[in-house]
Amino acid sequence: ELHFESGSGLYPTAPVTLSGLNIGNVRNIRLDVKQGGVVALIDVREDVRIPTDSTAIIVRSILGETVVEITPGQD
Repeated sequence: ELHFESGSGLYPTAPVTLSGLNIGNVRNIRLDVKQGGVVALIDVREDVRIPTDSTAIIVRSILGETVVEITPGQD
């Protein structure tokens, strides 16, 4: 699960990338009534390990495609 302040442009099946490579997709998006914002549930390939201190942002290309981009941490 990933928490975002806003889910603007995010949709189920949106690609999830790590260091520019596609590693999965967004499965579901829901409002976070406790913290505000939204929570995105993502599916990631089984062979991919994401460091716990990684960061995720929603990126929209100039062509309008929305991607969840994960920047790996060091853990």
